[in-house]
Amino acid sequence: MLFPFQISAETQMTNIVRTTLGFVEYKEVGQGLPIFFLHGGHSNCRVDLFQKGFDTTNFRLITPSRPGYGNTPLSVFKTPDETAKLMVSLLSYLKIEKVVIVGISAGGLTAIALASMLKQQNLKLVLISAVTKRWLFHTDKNFKISQVIFNPYLEWLTWAFIRFLVQVFPRTTAKIFHKAFSNLGNQTITNNEVWQLKRLLLKQRSKRGFLNDIHQNLKESTISAIKSPTLILHSVNDASVDSEMAVYANRKINHSQLELFSNKWGHLIWIGNDALPAFKVLHKFLKAENLNGRANKNSKAIVQAFPSHEGKD
Repeated sequence: MLFPFQISAETQMTNIVRTTLGFVEYKEVGQGLPIFFLHGGHSNCRVDLFQKGFDTTNFRLITPSRPGYGNTPLSVFKTPDETAKLMVSLLSYLKIEKVVIVGISAGGLTAIALASMLKQQNLKLVLISAVTKRWLFHTDKNFKISQVIFNPYLEWLTWAFIRFLVQVFPRTTAKIFHKAFSNLGNQTITNNEVWQLKRLLLKQRSKRGFLNDIHQNLKESTISAIKSPTLILHSVNDASVDSEMAVYANRKINHSQLELFSNKWGHLIWIGNDALPAFKVLHKFLKAENLNGRANKNSKAIVQAFPSHEGKD
């Protein structure tokens, strides 16, 4: 079941384990069907916004820190394929055979690579606001800016400044970041939305992970090799990762279901009242088929738009 409560990461301890391929930091909570989250950029296993809506009495939520983030060293795991192999070793360590992989934002490439490596009958794949091919190029403005402010030697200062802003001027900071995440202007931002964004920003760091993320790419044959049931959730208002990424994934993955929707926070589909419809679609996808089932071949044609809601939370 989804939606009953918010997980508190502060009460959950992280673990650092040595797998057959190297050290991995991860956090897990709950019991039931394993959900394996591959977080986005500037994140780590302590960030739990993307776990919002999952009932931990029915789901075992596992979040590793991807290489370069948290306490997982970047080492040799610089490509999505190399990272996916490390994640396979973690799943083996945890003795998990059947799993739902959830790729979020910049974690999408690793999720795709991991799904292509595992036995198709033992998994489902969910891509949320996900990068599904090369995201930024050397000529892009955001690429050039990131090289400076998220450089491993300066990113701690960038995030110290962001933490200062969000604690002293939380509403102003929320308005600034809303423009970075959503194409919708002149939106009313509620107190609850400010709180959720603040909680997210206070846990984020780039370390060595983000600059590695923006150099990543994936072979077209890798995403085309996925045969397992796949759900793709993306906002048409996403100002960070264009919804064309979702359309591309839907076109390349045979057993995929694409759900496009319109929400206030664009890239951050978990914030605000209009997150609920996306959770319902996700719940239905997880419940509809067991891990040995197949997605409806006609599901590729499904594209649903959800209206945004302006009321307070």
